[in-house]
Amino acid sequence: MVTDVLESCRSCVYSSELFEGLSEEELEFLVNYTSYRSFRKGEIVFLQGDEIRYISFLKKGLLKVFKQDHESRGQIISIAKPNDCVGLLSVFSNHQHQYSIAALEDSLIYYIELTAVHHILRKNGNFGIRLLGRISRAADTIINNAFDISRKNIRGRIAFILHEFSEDIYKKDEFDLPVSRKEIGELIGMTTENVIRVFSEFRRDGIIEIKGKTIRILNKSLLQTLEKFG
Repeated sequence: MVTDVLESCRSCVYSSELFEGLSEEELEFLVNYTSYRSFRKGEIVFLQGDEIRYISFLKKGLLKVFKQDHESRGQIISIAKPNDCVGLLSVFSNHQHQYSIAALEDSLIYYIELTAVHHILRKNGNFGIRLLGRISRAADTIINNAFDISRKNIRGRIAFILHEFSEDIYKKDEFDLPVSRKEIGELIGMTTENVIRVFSEFRRDGIIEIKGKTIRILNKSLLQTLEKFG
């Protein structure tokens, strides 16, 4: 018997374009192999090396995708936002996750068992094409962001991150920054000291206002110019 909570999948996870074209029988099958879990800020969703058992769908919150070396030094690869499928890049290439994921905010994740997804893939080729499209777009986003960041100067990189949080994630000019200065440095290839310095410069120049973790964009046009041409 499908619980009321899991039945709500139909209005969130399974309303995604990824699942368009599935029959009622196929949707019902997937719902019965779907679970969910809430994560508090800072909690690990899964670790690099963990067995891949699910496709994970972020309903709400923010996640950081990061990789660690043998000395446990981390590098943030990307940030996942609501409606993203997380962990997709390793799903069909490895039996183990090639990176770790942790919650940047309180988050809710739905899990679809990988064996159930395989079952649908064997029956529905169009679903496989849509899933490949989702994987390809995720890879393209990571590659394009890394390329764009690498070509920017220090101020341009910080402007890129602030624009990402303001326009793409929170969709407002005032927000609580969910990552530390150190994590920003990992994401854009800068030292923590340089991140702190540029934030101070942006505040001095009237581009942003900083109150603790809260950032307010004061001069959006200048920030966009720095993000585009910096």
